[in-house]
Amino acid sequence: MVRVTKAEKETGVYIVLGPALRKAVFSGYSAKSRANDYATWLRS
Repeated sequence: MVRVTKAEKETGVYIVLGPALRKAVFSGYSAKSRANDYATWLRS
């Protein structure tokens, strides 16, 4: 059996989840900025 270190396990998790996580963070960020733009537009 191959021994997997904690770091290797975390790296594997990052490789699998990294892109999905970045996509989620980016879409959350863009939604937030859109909401800010909309609020600014309403106030003007």
